[in-house]
Amino acid sequence: MSHIPLRTKMVNTTRADISVNGTQNITGAGFKPKGYVVIGGISNGNAPFIGIVDSAAGQSHIDNYYGVTAGRWITDDNSAIGTIHIDATHSTRITHTSFDDDGATITWTKTSSPTGAAQLKFLFFG
Repeated sequence: MSHIPLRTKMVNTTRADISVNGTQNITGAGFKPKGYVVIGGISNGNAPFIGIVDSAAGQSHIDNYYGVTAGRWITDDNSAIGTIHIDATHSTRITHTSFDDDGATITWTKTSSPTGAAQLKFLFFG
């Protein structure tokens, strides 16, 4: 049995305005990933989340329900890699769209009018 090495790559990225719906290409992995872990939140350090995606495009996350209930962390229903809660009515949901030759594509979908910039760190593996 031959050994197949695990490839990994950390990629940092930002989203200047979380109130804008649409897709975002995350590049720089150097290979087509089979999965990733992502850590993110808004740039001031609030509203953090941790998300995971596998090769079958299963996705889930845990996020801090910031601005709604102090110190409350909630889990996802397997439909997103992250949610940034600004308050009870303003949030942005991030979903995995595809694995690409050099990273992945994600989709941002807002609820109401969230504001701020986001910082994300992806650990791709494949």
